[in-house]
Amino acid sequence: MDRYYGSIFEEGGTGAILMAVCRGRISEGLDFSDNAARCVIVVGIPYPQMTDPRVMLKQNYLDHIPAQNRMLSGRDWYN
Repeated sequence: MDRYYGSIFEEGGTGAILMAVCRGRISEGLDFSDNAARCVIVVGIPYPQMTDPRVMLKQNYLDHIPAQNRMLSGRDWYN
């Protein structure tokens, strides 16, 4: 974070890009104000939790299809 802020605010700084993972170490507790964060772009696929009832039902359904008719197991489908 020191290098990031240094690139932004020091004299002759060229700017910086900060990349982080949602729900990672940097996801909470930081306040980016004014020039510290001019744009936020979120890229990714929002996976539902494994304990979501819809996910559990789909996995159970796929696991109980006869093997000759099944393309994926429930775990493979989620992965």
